[in-house]
Amino acid sequence: AKRIVRTESINIANIATNKGAIDVFGADNLQKEWISGGDSRVRETHRIANGQITDMNGLFEVGGELLSHPGDSRGSAGNVINCRCVSAPIPV
Repeated sequence: AKRIVRTESINIANIATNKGAIDVFGADNLQKEWISGGDSRVRETHRIANGQITDMNGLFEVGGELLSHPGDSRGSAGNVINCRCVSAPIPV
C-alpha cells in the first residue's frame, strides 16, 4: 500500500506542479527539468536523467522510455514504482 501511495503521489504532484506553471506562464513560455532524489537510493537511469531539460510539452528520455514527468504512468513499473524524482518548471 505504501508503495502504491508513494508512486501515485509522485505522479499527481508532478502533474499538478506542471499544470500550475502552465496556468500562470503558458506552456510556450516554460521548460521543465528532471531532478532526482540525489541520494544513494536513486536508480541509475534516474541519476542519469537528473538535470535533463525539455520544453514543457516535451518528454524526458529515462532508461530508454519517454516520460512526461517523474512517475508518469506510461512508464514501465521498473521506471516509476517508488520514484522520488520531481519535475521543476522553468520560465524561459
